[in-house]
Amino acid sequence: MYLFRTFLKQILVFAILPLSLHAQTRTYYLDSAEDLFRANLDITGGEERWRQVNSIRLEAQISGKIDETDLEGLRISISKFPGYRYVEQQVLNGGIRETYKLRYTPEKAWIEQDGKKSLVPKDDGLSMLQAKEELALLEDEVVEIMQFERTFFNNKRVFKVVYARKNNTFTRYYDRQNLLLIATETPLNDGSVVATWFSDYRDVKGLLFPFQISVFTPGVQGRQIYQVSHISLNVEVNLSQLFLFR
Repeated sequence: MYLFRTFLKQILVFAILPLSLHAQTRTYYLDSAEDLFRANLDITGGEERWRQVNSIRLEAQISGKIDETDLEGLRISISKFPGYRYVEQQVLNGGIRETYKLRYTPEKAWIEQDGKKSLVPKDDGLSMLQAKEELALLEDEVVEIMQFERTFFNNKRVFKVVYARKNNTFTRYYDRQNLLLIATETPLNDGSVVATWFSDYRDVKGLLFPFQISVFTPGVQGRQIYQVSHISLNVEVNLSQLFLFR
């Protein structure tokens, strides 16, 4: 359910599609954040095609620097929609190798590290609900749009969307030239905000995915960079094996 607190006059957008979709121009009239979400779905492959994705397997190389410490490693994630995600991450952090596995289900979530299992907070974010967050934004009844405006972000002309969900406020920035998502701001429990940047969009079976994701964590210098090496869609996921807690 959408309750719009800030409105724009009707915006005519000539969106230039990325080269991977045979560069062409499409015209969109954007009256609201909902219009922007639907345009983004269309630009990145089409709403119907996104709805057909029921699972995603992603592999990425990790690099970056946190508080002057170099990072390198590997991340594998497997998502089964709605509600399930497995994450395995191996990181060489200042010469020390750290390995952990995270498993999220609708009922509980836990981490496995150093031969031990510990419960962690569940993830009820939009990315757990659908293969594309814009689909979840269109359908989630607890989403309330707080702001939709044209502005500048990091010297780039963007559409800014601020929305509330479950007592938290989130921000999304979309490039006004091609309507692709370029950044998000996500609150943490302590009130700080994680900034995530998306770039290097590439075609995967007719759908556009960002192949570089940069995460800026509050309270530390530097960033983590995830350079995606491979994405597989609609992979078989054995829930009873991959998400067995024992």
